[in-house]
Amino acid sequence: MIHDYSSSGHLEEKLVSIDVELMRRLIQQGEMVLGIEHKDREFSLVRTDGVSDRLPKDASYSDGEFEMGFIMEDSVVFHEAIHFLMDQEGLLFGQTVSWEENGPLFFYGSLIDETIAILATSRIYPIDRRLPCLNLREYKSQLNAYFDGERKKAKKVSKERRESFERSVEDFWRSMVVPLEFVQKHLEIESDFLSAGNMQKAVEKALEFYSGLGDMRLAFIIKGNLSMANAYAMSLKNVAAVKLYSALTESACRGEKRYVEMYFHEIVGNK
Repeated sequence: MIHDYSSSGHLEEKLVSIDVELMRRLIQQGEMVLGIEHKDREFSLVRTDGVSDRLPKDASYSDGEFEMGFIMEDSVVFHEAIHFLMDQEGLLFGQTVSWEENGPLFFYGSLIDETIAILATSRIYPIDRRLPCLNLREYKSQLNAYFDGERKKAKKVSKERRESFERSVEDFWRSMVVPLEFVQKHLEIESDFLSAGNMQKAVEKALEFYSGLGDMRLAFIIKGNLSMANAYAMSLKNVAAVKLYSALTESACRGEKRYVEMYFHEIVGNK
């Protein structure tokens, strides 16, 4: 799992120096949040290269290996520790299938993984409710007001600079707003499922939604924002990570990779 430290979405976090002992403490804390029995767990810690060891870097976890810088936000490290624990328990669904093998399974398996990691992390580091993915209408309104003001200023410059400005607005909207609009579309599918309870129709709509994403980069951005919205909605209903962990454990025991159905049953059904 790759985590971009600059968009953790959590409050009350702080920079910490990364070493094996800190990792062990955070993993033990994660065990308590998930309600998992404490064990001595083996892992490796690999340092990422960067311009400066004093600046935070991206963090990732895969197959028993953490990759991160010397200085990180503690919320980001804890998030990756949850992925590690879920992997140890055989519940890291997004890593059981590749994007190339089965895109929808990878996408919805990863959505489940990210949702429980964010929900567990929010137990210690609250989610920032000002995030654009939680306030799309307000976010778009603020952006439109800002860009309208900039357009008025641009009337005084050359045509070339005005055209350059409009291209920049278009690029920003495509990269920052369009993914959030996709998130909103998926939330509408979820709302229909909660109202009608028709799993077959929800899965059909979800697969149709996925087929419209086009590329992995867009899916990656949507996954992060939708997972944050999921975890925030669950936290408002006081759904604990330990409850979600138990539900996912029961689903996984059935032995089928039905991650789309699992997503709607265990994630959407608890929002």
